Amino acid sequence: MTDTEERILNSRYRIESLIGRGGMADVYLGHDLSLDRQVAVKMLRPDLARDPQFQGRFRREAQSSASLNHRNIVGVYDTGRADVEDSHHSQVKTPYIVMEYVDGVTLRHILHGTPRSEDTGDIDDAGDGDGEETVVSSPQQDAELRSAETPPPPPPPSRRERREQEQNGEDPDDSDVLALGDTGQMEAEHGAASDVGEPLQKKIDQALGRPVSEQDAAQYMSGILGALQYSHAKGIVHRDIKPSNVMVSQDGEVKVMDFGIARALADSASTMTQTSAVVGTAQYLSPEQARGEVVDHRSDLYSAGCVLFELLTNRPPFRGESPVSVAYQHVREEPPQVSDLNPMVSPAMESVVHKALTKDPVRRFQSAEEFDSALQNALHGIAVDAAEAPTGTITAVGAGAASGREFDDVVGAGAAGVGTPLSARTPEDPDVYDQFEEYEEQPRRRRGFGWVFWLLLLLVLLGGGAWALMQMLSTEEVEVPDVEGMERSDAVSELADANLEADIAEVTHDEIEANYAVGTDPEAGTSVEVDSEVTLQISAGPDEVAVPDGLQGETEESVRQALEDVGLEVGDISEENHTEVAEGSLINTEPEAGSPVPMGSEVDLVLSTGLVTFPGVHGEQHTDATGTLEELGFTVQIDWQETTQHTAGSVIGQSVDGSSVQAGVDVPQGSVVVLTAAYEPEEEEDDEDEDEDEDGNDEDEDADQDEDGNGGDDEDADQDDEDGGNGGDDEDADQDDEDGGNGNGNGNGNGNGNGNNDDE
Repeated sequence: MTDTEERILNSRYRIESLIGRGGMADVYLGHDLSLDRQVAVKMLRPDLARDPQFQGRFRREAQSSASLNHRNIVGVYDTGRADVEDSHHSQVKTPYIVMEYVDGVTLRHILHGTPRSEDTGDIDDAGDGDGEETVVSSPQQDAELRSAETPPPPPPPSRRERREQEQNGEDPDDSDVLALGDTGQMEAEHGAASDVGEPLQKKIDQALGRPVSEQDAAQYMSGILGALQYSHAKGIVHRDIKPSNVMVSQDGEVKVMDFGIARALADSASTMTQTSAVVGTAQYLSPEQARGEVVDHRSDLYSAGCVLFELLTNRPPFRGESPVSVAYQHVREEPPQVSDLNPMVSPAMESVVHKALTKDPVRRFQSAEEFDSALQNALHGIAVDAAEAPTGTITAVGAGAASGREFDDVVGAGAAGVGTPLSARTPEDPDVYDQFEEYEEQPRRRRGFGWVFWLLLLLVLLGGGAWALMQMLSTEEVEVPDVEGMERSDAVSELADANLEADIAEVTHDEIEANYAVGTDPEAGTSVEVDSEVTLQISAGPDEVAVPDGLQGETEESVRQALEDVGLEVGDISEENHTEVAEGSLINTEPEAGSPVPMGSEVDLVLSTGLVTFPGVHGEQHTDATGTLEELGFTVQIDWQETTQHTAGSVIGQSVDGSSVQAGVDVPQGSVVVLTAAYEPEEEEDDEDEDEDEDGNDEDEDADQDEDGNGGDDEDADQDDEDGGNGGDDEDADQDDEDGGNGNGNGNGNGNGNGNNDDE
């Protein structure tokens, strides 16, 4: 992360400054560009990021942590991976977690202030053995971090360096990771200006180097126990409750951090299985955790009891020269009386501490809620029932307890024999012998057992080493559970409960509904190694295909074959009229062409009848009717009929193939339709000068009387011949001859009745 572009993760989180560095991860102050808020970004060191198994556990635990939404738990917002340059200048995909940024200090800082590194013979003088990382906060260092490349992680210490660090009470693995900025610790270590508010600083000043009051202790513990009650209800065990994993904000709110991360470290073969790596948690280990047994929520309550002890006494319940000796005391020894270390502690509060630190989980507090209730009662002077409080020497729980107080009860052949042993080193590693010898030499060398004791011890160690070697060579296995038919999230949880990691693979299935488990690979009942990755097959539903396109107009047989070719079947078949698609051919499908449908689905067909429904055109103008019919594929002919009963040009009849047809009747496609259209007859003209024809009915304007004496109707009609035909009704009609008959009023030239001959 050397430039501006590289310092923005996932195009959202801007890295601003380094606020913590540990053996496992670096912590940066970041800014969420999307939500405009400060966040803490924890990024695994590149050397660990190369381990696929650790990456898988880290991702799984980060997801579990993100599901915890409680006011006393530091929230996890997001996860991702970023390219980080390692010590070999190569890019490594490194996981990171984006968390809530808490402006405050750790509970450890309130109790002890600056981490102490001088060798005083006690683990707690080496920073409580918590493996606190160096915290960077000076302005100059922040500026350098913004402008320069993030320094590569330091190389792991050599065996010699590790032994020297262990002898000095230091943690060579430094495996603990401070999730958020401990501002008080930064001030103490680097002299930077303090960002701690006055109320919180007052609490630090009051408690620094001294026990806290019962009221303050109960307040801190209520926050811790509230977080544990919530996480335990979610099925998550913290496994690393200690003061450095508890933040106290400026307003006094308590927040527990590193949920899930502590579990990932406990599960990793690179941490809890190495003797030196126990330094970080040895002072707060439960007896069952020290023995390597499978732990439950009551282990967290024991660790919380250790924190309560430290709050009331300003020291952890057990101290020792090595992590092994501290772990041994958790298993075999009773803690000091709280009142001996702090006379101000009431008997009621002391009874709560003793019950919390009971070796037997069955006699311990059974829930965080019960623990918190006992604390509140103790503030009012109500003690835990004396019959319930542990008394006398407590015998260690486990298969190896019966062999007495020899050290082999903790490590070696007499250990419980389940889970991860406290030390996973081989017998050939001299460091193992050295630690055992250092623990046994001081008190037992003076007891005068002589060579008998050493011979027995050697046999015990050889037996323990052989047992440890067998444990390493043997692999713990579990059976893959049957998850078929489970909903996706339930199936993932079922595998997680079996200590298996689910790798989701979606598969199509004709019967199992989408988002439900089809099965696993390896299949259910198969024995696999603990923490193995199992492929969880989740149904995506049946295979889908698209209804074929371009089938309109095809015959039923062709359509059926096309559907079968893509894995579909013919469903219901119906018929409809159509103007173009031939009889028996496809009009459309249901679902429509191109629609995605599950493989094997039925597709309904709509075929053409070859008919067209005749429209209603009666009374329309023949031109409009013709257009309507031609659009439907008909051929139109017009037959005219003279009539005065209908509007000229309107359709008064329609027929197909010589038969009259009515609207709504189905007729064959492309039929010839004959429309009968009306026209009006022409009107006759009544001219005043109409001439008579041979029969006396001549209609011509200039018609003359013929030889028979019939006058026409013309205005200038003259008498024609000697027979005295009378002129018609013309105004200028003249007598023609001697016989001159007078024209009658009707234009007849026969001279009858009305005509008089005029003499010259």
